Amino acid sequence: MLRLCTYFTPTHEAMAKRFVLSRAWGFDDRRHIKYGQTCPSGEFKSSGWNDCMLDKLNTLLNLPADGTPTLYVDADVCLMPSLVEWCRWYVEHLDDDEVAFSDDVIQWCAGIMLFRCTKRVHQFWRTLADLCLAWDLPDQDSLHQLRMQADERKGVLPTTSDAAAGRLL
Repeated sequence: MLRLCTYFTPTHEAMAKRFVLSRAWGFDDRRHIKYGQTCPSGEFKSSGWNDCMLDKLNTLLNLPADGTPTLYVDADVCLMPSLVEWCRWYVEHLDDDEVAFSDDVIQWCAGIMLFRCTKRVHQFWRTLADLCLAWDLPDQDSLHQLRMQADERKGVLPTTSDAAAGRLL
């Protein structure tokens, strides 16, 4: 089984329907949710963007922690016909609690992510959301900072309890 997940706001609804939902060929489970417009313009990193990215993380946190391989894509990502086969192949090579991100060259991209919905992955989303709030950054920038923290910690990711204890801040 392979799940596809996306979320969108009114400014991105047409894109979600055209690029994601109408092209979700071969996915066994398709999940999408529409949120209100917390970012008035819907433009990258404009006013309200951070709140909109917290909606994305909330979408991920509301998926069941059932171990299902899941591809999350932003509403403006155009799915191609061979994507589902690639996802099925790639997920076989992921560790159970690993998340694969696309790469924006400078940093990982949180607009395309492949993972299994496990309790540990949910804890990762929770930690990322907590850090977004603590650092006042959107998900992708917080992910980049988290990677830098993990590099300094020799690959060990901090946990929510670390952030709550002020060990990262």
